[in-house]
Amino acid sequence: MLPMNLENFILLGIAAATGLTTKIVWDWLLKRGVNGIKNEITNMKEKVKYFDEVNQREHLQLSSSIEDVKGKVDSINEHVIKIYRDMPKK
Repeated sequence: MLPMNLENFILLGIAAATGLTTKIVWDWLLKRGVNGIKNEITNMKEKVKYFDEVNQREHLQLSSSIEDVKGKVDSINEHVIKIYRDMPKK
């Protein structure tokens, strides 16, 4: 079923008042509705593509940050181990 917005409602009223055949009107409204749906699908695909790109960028940034932190933790661990080994034994 097509969404009934004010414009379509007015067009149906004009068609009924002027005696236009409903087949012509419904064919026209259906075409408009199908084109509207196609446009909405296209818009949604573009939004999904955009959010996928944003998600990939953020994932790469997080991965890079995680690797940086791992490198720093490893460096600190090595430093702590060296200090522990260099401590005088009792």
